[in-house]
Amino acid sequence: MRRIRRQSAVLLAVLGVAIAGLMVAPATAAPVQRGVQSQSDNANLKSAKAGFRLPSVDWPINQTVHVEGDLGVKVSAPNTSSGFKCWWWAGGAYVCFKYNGDDFYVKDTKADGHSADAIWEFNIRCGSGHWCLYRQGICRNGSGNGTWVRCNKDFYETDELWFTDAVSDGWNITNYFADWAWACPSGKASDCNY
Repeated sequence: MRRIRRQSAVLLAVLGVAIAGLMVAPATAAPVQRGVQSQSDNANLKSAKAGFRLPSVDWPINQTVHVEGDLGVKVSAPNTSSGFKCWWWAGGAYVCFKYNGDDFYVKDTKADGHSADAIWEFNIRCGSGHWCLYRQGICRNGSGNGTWVRCNKDFYETDELWFTDAVSDGWNITNYFADWAWACPSGKASDCNY
C-alpha cells in the first residue's frame, strides 16, 4: 500500500511540473522587432515561414519603417504576357508588378468580404553586401471580388523589391502568402546584383 501511495505521489509531482511548464512557456514566440533588418534576415524569416498561415501581427515585421498605404484605382485586367512579375495565392489575391512604371496590379479572387492586397518591402544597399529595409507598403483592392486595381509607386531601379499576396479587413492584414516574390524594379536582375 505504501508503495502505491509513493508511486502515485511521484506521478502527481511529475505531472504537476509538466503542467506548470506548459503554463509558463508561451504558445508562440512574438516576432523580433529590429530597427533595420538586413536582406539576409528578411530572406531567412520568409523562408522559415513558407507554407504556414500567418497572423495579422506578423506583418509588418519592421515596425520602425512607415507603412505606405495605397487604395488602388479600379482598372481593367492588365496584359501580363511580358514586363510583369505575377504572384498568385489561393487565399484570395493575385498580384502583379509591372517593371516599366513600377505599378502593382491586384485582383480580388474570392467573394469572402475581405480586401485583396499586395504587401511589399523595398530594400536598398546599406553597406558592404548588405540590404536594408527602406520602404514598405500595401496596395489594397477594396473594389470587390473579380476586380483589378492599380497602385503606382516609384522605386529606385537598381535596388530590390519583395512582394506577396495578402487579404485584409480594412487596412489590417489578416493573412498573407508566406512565399514572397523578388523583383528588380528595372526588370533586369543584373542591375540589382543579387
